Amino acid sequence: MPFPNAAFTDRKSMFMELGTVLMRGSGRPVVVAGMAGVGKTQFALAYAHSTRSKLRVGWLVPASNRVSALSSLADLAAALGFHELNRKAAAGKAVSYLSESSGWLLIFDDAYKLSDLTGLVPTGIDGAVVITSRNPGFDRSADSLLLRPFDDEHALEFLRNRSHDDDMGAAKELASALGNLPLALEHAATYCMEAGIGMAEYLQRYQRHRTILIEDPTRPASRGLHTTVRMAVDRAAKQARGVRLVLQLLSMLGPHDVPTELITGVVSRPRRWTSSVLANPLAVDRAIRALRQSSLLISASTSHLRVHELVARATRDQAFERRSPVWWKLSFASARKARTLDTAVRLIDEYLPLDTRVPPSWAKASLVYPHLEAVLGHVETQHLSRRRARRLATVVGRLGTHLFHSGDFASGEDLCRQALAICRSQGDTDAEYSQEAAFELTVILHYNGWLEEARELGEALVATRMRLYGPHDRRTIAAMNRLGGVLMDIPGSLEEAKDLFERVLAESLAIFDAEHVQVLFTRNNLAKTLRLLGEYELALDLSEQVLSVGRRVLGDDHPDVLVWIHNVAEARRATGRLEGAYELHHEALQRRITVLGAQHPLTVVSQTNLAHTAAALGYTAEARALYEEALHAAAVTLDENHRWTVDARDGLSRTAS
Repeated sequence: MPFPNAAFTDRKSMFMELGTVLMRGSGRPVVVAGMAGVGKTQFALAYAHSTRSKLRVGWLVPASNRVSALSSLADLAAALGFHELNRKAAAGKAVSYLSESSGWLLIFDDAYKLSDLTGLVPTGIDGAVVITSRNPGFDRSADSLLLRPFDDEHALEFLRNRSHDDDMGAAKELASALGNLPLALEHAATYCMEAGIGMAEYLQRYQRHRTILIEDPTRPASRGLHTTVRMAVDRAAKQARGVRLVLQLLSMLGPHDVPTELITGVVSRPRRWTSSVLANPLAVDRAIRALRQSSLLISASTSHLRVHELVARATRDQAFERRSPVWWKLSFASARKARTLDTAVRLIDEYLPLDTRVPPSWAKASLVYPHLEAVLGHVETQHLSRRRARRLATVVGRLGTHLFHSGDFASGEDLCRQALAICRSQGDTDAEYSQEAAFELTVILHYNGWLEEARELGEALVATRMRLYGPHDRRTIAAMNRLGGVLMDIPGSLEEAKDLFERVLAESLAIFDAEHVQVLFTRNNLAKTLRLLGEYELALDLSEQVLSVGRRVLGDDHPDVLVWIHNVAEARRATGRLEGAYELHHEALQRRITVLGAQHPLTVVSQTNLAHTAAALGYTAEARALYEEALHAAAVTLDENHRWTVDARDGLSRTAS
């Protein structure tokens, strides 16, 4: 039984858990499972030596295959005094002896298949068997203990003890960069000690020469992380097709939990655009199972998949970052990277619902957001083909619109800006996807208060669509409607907005039915403009017509109908019908809390306007409470200088005075 690494960091809670399971005396082995490099062997050895005073026999059995396990058990038989020429028979003698004895511990190290250990595990209840494996499938015939990377405290302790460097700031940054993975921490600390450098210097070298340092070619007897990952992938690839493709996709999608459905697909929407592996749900299932059995996935469930960041980096380095002087090898790696990224974008495109305004779709958008960010971090937009740029810009813009409608205005703006930048990098300003990116960004800039930029972008879009499609096309009409919405909020532009909305309404009625949503949008915008111009009764009459039709056509809880309820309430408040305004603002607030959530920016608007109405009715305490709730929600979702935040803050100041 070899000694564990001298710098092994004691995992006391895990030791106690392992000891508790073994003390039950059930006769069942305990499998210590975990990903490559997590320290399973060192943990098992450390446990063995911590209990050696209670043992008569302790033996480490290399168990990566059945031949190795048989050979090691035959050596154990010889050490126990059994002399058999047939090594299989000798192994059987050792197993039989232990089954009838007490005070022994066997560690089957790096086992992969249950079948490799059939007949080789002693069955006595007075000894103990520990199996280390990357395959969590062993838990069907053994008690299971999942070993994870170090927590932050143990990672820092390990680095400090092993490198003899007390720079805790550098240690914390290095541990984070290495994902607290014991094998990588061991390589880093050993390098620091042997090279005579501190962790801060190692971190600088790591950021420039990551692959070389992790692999550590100066220590041929040591198995580096890249080698460990490569061997695990090779083993998994023998079990199922598509293992490399799925792992490469996961490595591009970032270290966060990847929704399982993103990889496996939607049963109702079969894939016809991709490889035969991803088009076949059963093939994807087999690939994921093989990756899980090799512990290349930290976790795998019906909801998510996760790969450790260092495994992801090793995968990217091996698959895409070829350092060959041969040009065609470089081109091949670059082309494979481009294909993998394009596949990741297609998967996200398929995963995201098309309708960005439906609240149930927003949860999916939030889940996939970090993965699209990871993909964007790997994409070199200047090298994208036009077809792939179009697809990427479309997906980025649609995700940004999802996030915007969900209430994450900042992330929505950032993504939509990126989408438009991708379009412009291709010189495709007239293309449909580029126009769509400009349209969505105009909306978000308007809501975020960047009115002049929104106006400039909106006017350019109207001019483009006028030139391409003419004034009577529905795309031109939509752009004009959007521009009018921006003009409404720019001081001195109300008359211009009114003229534009009247023109848009006439064009819309020539194309659409009077109850079409586009017509209702335009009527609502015109009503709001009339109210801001002081034509209160006309505005109230028009906005009530829109709301009546909207409730019937779309239902009371549709996000657009909630906007129209709010606008009728504001028209009533402007005409002095405060009780009616209070009633509708209260309805809008309750419905927005239910549909959009309590911290959505539009909920903040409803709280603030209900507070304004309550204050006008003399309900000062209620108004103050509503302003405070609005400011609390705004602090989460809006900038402190956003006009809606300022409105709530000013209202609270008025009630306080």
